[in-house]
Amino acid sequence: MRIYLSRPHMSGREQEYVAEAFASNFVAPLGPQLEAFEATVSDYLGGGLHCVGLSSGSAALHLALRIAGVGAGDEVWISSMTFAGGIFPVNYLGATPRFRSRSGQLDHRHRAAR
Repeated sequence: MRIYLSRPHMSGREQEYVAEAFASNFVAPLGPQLEAFEATVSDYLGGGLHCVGLSSGSAALHLALRIAGVGAGDEVWISSMTFAGGIFPVNYLGATPRFRSRSGQLDHRHRAAR
């Protein structure tokens, strides 16, 4: 059985976007595509919000945890159905990940080492 994190969706313009990124030499991590995306989301949300596009979900979690003030001595509850990218940001900040199953039960099989 395969469990997909997300099903791929192609709109038909992906090759055009990849060619544009290569032609502009902005492949990673920043460039006009990211700036345009940030501006579009900011305009959509309104209220003078500033939006930041990050390189990965792990980077976004890391930033969100830092903004929330998570640090050494804190515990962060995480679904036991996850992967390392959701755990590492907690570890980077010195906090302790605690795992819960989808049913809400503490999952001791995946308990993080202190």
